[in-house]
Amino acid sequence: MKLFADHCFFSCGVELLRKNGYDIIKALDVGLQKASDEEIVSFCRKENRIILTLDNDFTSLYRFPLGTHKGIVFFRINPFAPDALLNILNPLVEKKMFASFENAMVIVKKDKVHITRPTRAIETA
Repeated sequence: MKLFADHCFFSCGVELLRKNGYDIIKALDVGLQKASDEEIVSFCRKENRIILTLDNDFTSLYRFPLGTHKGIVFFRINPFAPDALLNILNPLVEKKMFASFENAMVIVKKDKVHITRPTRAIETA
């Protein structure tokens, strides 16, 4: 499972995923910390990486139609703080859910995971 953490994704989340065996790189690692969303999607498409983000601009199916990327996972956290991210990221890691996020648009909230796949079906976990 290859993942990409955009510039606003907290480092503690990257560390947790690495510690659990995920192949994850940060935007900073590849010089994309100031890249546009489109540049990030293009890079991740070429590298077959699922994008992890806290930026809701990535959730636009108009800008990023299903099937044009390996997957986008948007974490809606409140408050906007590292601990809030870890609170919703830990259960996903424990349940090994990232494999089910491939080729999908995923919105993760405190108590729900919405997965939209290219068939336009919406799942709630």
